[in-house]
Amino acid sequence: MVAKLLVLFSTILTLNCVTKSGNHSKSDSDQDHENKIQKMGESPEQKEPSKEARISDFDGKIKTVDHELHILCMGNGSPTVILEAGSGGDLSTWKEVQPKIALFSRVFSYSRAGLGQSSGQHQNAENIAEDLHLLLNSKEIKIHSPSPFILIGHSFGGIYIRNYLEKYPKEVSGMVLVDATPEELPEDLGLPDEAFYAVLIARTKIDAYVELNKLRFNDISNEEINHLLNNAHKKEITVIKNISNPLIDALKAASENAENQSILESEDLKKMIDLKQKNPHPFANKPLLILIAGKNGVDDMISLLSPRREIISAVIDEKYKGSFDSFFKFDHKSLFERVGLMKRSKCSLSTRCRVVVAEKSGHNIQEDEPDVVVAAVKQVKLLLEQLDPNPEL
Repeated sequence: MVAKLLVLFSTILTLNCVTKSGNHSKSDSDQDHENKIQKMGESPEQKEPSKEARISDFDGKIKTVDHELHILCMGNGSPTVILEAGSGGDLSTWKEVQPKIALFSRVFSYSRAGLGQSSGQHQNAENIAEDLHLLLNSKEIKIHSPSPFILIGHSFGGIYIRNYLEKYPKEVSGMVLVDATPEELPEDLGLPDEAFYAVLIARTKIDAYVELNKLRFNDISNEEINHLLNNAHKKEITVIKNISNPLIDALKAASENAENQSILESEDLKKMIDLKQKNPHPFANKPLLILIAGKNGVDDMISLLSPRREIISAVIDEKYKGSFDSFFKFDHKSLFERVGLMKRSKCSLSTRCRVVVAEKSGHNIQEDEPDVVVAAVKQVKLLLEQLDPNPEL
């Protein structure tokens, strides 16, 4: 199912980011790209907020009807910005973005029920909207964060905030969709989610094996390590297969949670299609910015996995081999283009819409290029400040 696939896909990309971390100098093209991002949301030079400005910061839990939700508020300035994470994500999704927005506006993130430090169970979009409404109208939050709000939603969080707009239109002044899930996304993407799960398990075991053999693999290149692993003896392959790792249990749990969550989210997508048919332009002239990933995350994944394809195939459980092989035959480029068009089509929701492609980002734009998200928030604020009710974008 779609939700399960997205959660497992996100986990693989997170592992990929860890392997690519490290210090590097900026190229001229990097600097040019950053200058363009800054220009998109031009603002006066930002300074650290004073002690007085930080007095309304809040990091704690607030009880709703039957559970407690973890909330993080910081900064001052209106309108308040609300951050909604994607499928399976908690407030840490926004750790690169929230402090930067707090330099010029009040900003609020939270973990939905059953995620992060929040209690409760996974909910559907209707219940999530009600929970968020209760939070934003609680005395602890409302005193410093009056409505209307700018809503920011990543991935499936885009569905959640659009549903919020439908239920509480007077509480929303603008929106940013961050590589948001389109409601037309097909239930079957053409690639079994077992392929993602199999790759995660195999990679975890292989990485643990490399870690156990630090001395053996010391001072040799990644290419040499891949060659040694791909030509490993049967005895070593057996060792790798039998390796246990705490992350593997976590991945199994994530897979089970994603399965349960996907049932709710499939219904949410169907309801959003119905809502759009009844109300094709729910934003009216409220500003909407749509951020779209410029990089196909599956390309990165294939580049990452290809050098170790033989060893992964050897280590992987027999029942997953077919799924793993299909991963390399999958027409991911065609799917990427189709989904991209679906995301762009959301501009029809508002008469004031702009599409921005985050050229250097995969699905997690808020991590790959947080300044693109920050610039989009500034752009929405600028549009709201304009006197002309229909400014050109």
